[in-house]
Amino acid sequence: MGTLPKEEFSTFTSYAISCFNKFGIQDQKLTESEINGYEQKYTHKQDQLIFCWTFRALLSQVIESLILLDRCLFLIEHNLKVKLFPIFDPYESPRNMVLVASKN
Repeated sequence: MGTLPKEEFSTFTSYAISCFNKFGIQDQKLTESEINGYEQKYTHKQDQLIFCWTFRALLSQVIESLILLDRCLFLIEHNLKVKLFPIFDPYESPRNMVLVASKN
């Protein structure tokens, strides 16, 4: 999604409309009352969303590391020399590693 101005997060409706505009969905078929209706309809699911988002955040680095390890092992099994290097600050993105493989 990227970034939006802070005032766009004051209500769900203003956030949704800003997202539509940012993605170039100018021919918006949802009215403000329909957006509010969706918000009210799914508010009771907010705790589930928070749980899933937190669980994802906790496991993302572990899963990313396992994927890199799997790729390295695959290349090593095929007689390649493998090195992993960080290419930028991991706070910018968890996908900050480059895998370099060369023939022995």
